[in-house]
Order: sequence, then structure tokens, then C-alpha cells
Amino acid sequence: MIGICRRTRLVGVLATGAVAAMAGCTAPAPAPAPTTAVSGTARFATAAIDVVGEDGVGIDLNLLFVADPDDPVWDATGVTAGTRHVDDFDMLRGTQGHVEGVGERRLGNLTFNVDAHDSLVEFSTITLTVDGEEQTFDVGQVRVYPNRETDGPFEVTGEATVTAPSCGTFTQKFEAHEKAGRAPVVRALNASDYVDVSAEATMSRRLLTTRVSVRCDPAADFVMVTPMIEVDTDGERALLPTTTVTIGYNPTPETIEKIASRPGQGP
Repeated sequence: MIGICRRTRLVGVLATGAVAAMAGCTAPAPAPAPTTAVSGTARFATAAIDVVGEDGVGIDLNLLFVADPDDPVWDATGVTAGTRHVDDFDMLRGTQGHVEGVGERRLGNLTFNVDAHDSLVEFSTITLTVDGEEQTFDVGQVRVYPNRETDGPFEVTGEATVTAPSCGTFTQKFEAHEKAGRAPVVRALNASDYVDVSAEATMSRRLLTTRVSVRCDPAADFVMVTPMIEVDTDGERALLPTTTVTIGYNPTPETIEKIASRPGQGP
């Protein structure tokens, strides 16, 4: 597992030879086939991001990529997410290492904040300004939803999973303001092409225990998901205040090699 810091910046570190990945915070120093023209060695990971932002704060996104340590992409001067210009971003660098069949590479993290305000923000490409020219990269699927009303009959209790090495089933508990008259009915509202979310719940007195299953398309290199779980108790529907989970942000050597070995995006 890896830690998260504010501003949430996650960056893997390539270890020389073994190409093992570690993670930490640092200062800036179906997967679509790549289709957009780009030069250089940079290859972005396929992201599956389906999250809910926080009112007035938004959410920090982290897009992993691999590039030659001397590639000019590290000094990019502009970022556009889809058609949305990004005013403030960081290009975080890990240490470099040798990737078999590719050569020397550095694992990086492009991080910036997205505030969805009152409408969905969605994009699948990132355009970087490098040496005065624009280069566009496919990055999978990113969806950031505005904060939704969660002032229902439940409050979070206990701990919840924040990071995980792989997709699976995660448990989160909630305490009801009052005892429900019948067992709750839950359903997941997420709509990602790469991530399938489902949920079930049990009720004991005022304690609601949810088991959220996150099934991921193997084409996704990493996942960030806020389970959007609607609960119906006694005919009243409300969204649970669930916790966002980041999955696979500490990439394995195999994932790093897969990203680095992808063909270039255009001639």
C-alpha cells in the first residue's frame, strides 16, 4: 500500500536492474489503442478513474507515465485534459531504471486538481505542450462527478480502505441515526467502462455493513473509484458517504514494463 499526502501526489520509483516500484511523496523536480500523434518516449498508463469530488476542494488526480529520463516531456509547460485547460499541475519524477527491451526509463506522475462544480468532468486524453508543440496521449477514462448529497440516515463509522494493490471486495460500515424498520436495499450507480461496482449490505440494529465489489478490466493499469452506493431504507433513498479507493498506484515491475513497451502514438 502507499500513503497519500495533501496535495495528493503519488509517484512510483524505478529501482535499477530489478525495476521494482516503490511509492512516496516528492517535490516536482477497454484500453484504446494509441491513436494520436506524438513523438518521444513518453507512454501514459491506462487510467480507470470514476470519482466524486469534494465541494470547494475537488479531487487531486494522478496520471502515471513512463519516459526516457532525458525526454523533454518532463519539462512540459502546459496541460489540457480533454478540452479543459489545466492551470496548475506538477510533473513528479521517480528515480530511473532499466526496462528490459526498452532501455533507461523514469516513472512519472502528472498530478493536478479537478473541481467538477455542478457537472461531470470527463476526458480520455491529455495534451502536453512540449518544446512549444502539443503532444496528445490516450490516458484511459477519467470521470469526476460533482459532490452529491449524502445527508441521509447514515454516518461513517470505523475505518475504510483507502488504498489497495488490486481490485476486490472492500468493507465499510455506517451507523444509522435510528433503527431501520427493514433490511436496506443497496445499489451501485457507478458507470465506468473499465470498472464494475456492485454492493450488498447487512443491517444489525443501527449498524449497516456494506461489502462493495470492484471488478476491473485488466486493460486498466490503475484504478481510482468512489463507490456511489444508494441505500433504500423504509422507502427513503440516500447516497452513502463512501470513501474513494485508489488501486494499483504502486505499480508492479510487470505493469511498468507494459506501459514502457507500448508502441508510439502515431508516426
